[in-house]
Amino acid sequence: MRRVVLPVASLCMMIGRSIESQAPTKPARPARITAAIVDSAQRTSDSVTLRIVNTELRTAVQVVQQYLDKPVIFTGPSSGPQVTLEPPRAVARADVPRLLRGLLDSQGYEFIEDTASGTYRARPRAQAPVQPTFSTNPAPQNSEQ
Repeated sequence: MRRVVLPVASLCMMIGRSIESQAPTKPARPARITAAIVDSAQRTSDSVTLRIVNTELRTAVQVVQQYLDKPVIFTGPSSGPQVTLEPPRAVARADVPRLLRGLLDSQGYEFIEDTASGTYRARPRAQAPVQPTFSTNPAPQNSEQ
């Protein structure tokens, strides 16, 4: 009887394996949960802490650029003046362009979005040329007689 039991047991194991291999597979839930955890982590870290002290303007722009959605093209005659930027608390990532625009504006630069190239441009603000003023009426002359 012992010889009969072993073949039956192995036959049952083979039938069980073939049934498992034919069963439809379900999508893996852990992958979705992992993605949800990553998404929620990205949502909660949407603020940044900036501390830029006595740094050249060009370098400060490069540091802040990592928090922007587009690269920054910095143009100008030099590296710019020394600047300090220390917000009192964390800044929302969406407010970083506004903060950088304020920093550049205070130093005489403009910060514009170039939609054609998909970049931001930081450049010295264009100086309006000084136009000479001409008067059609001659100035009255004081003459003492």
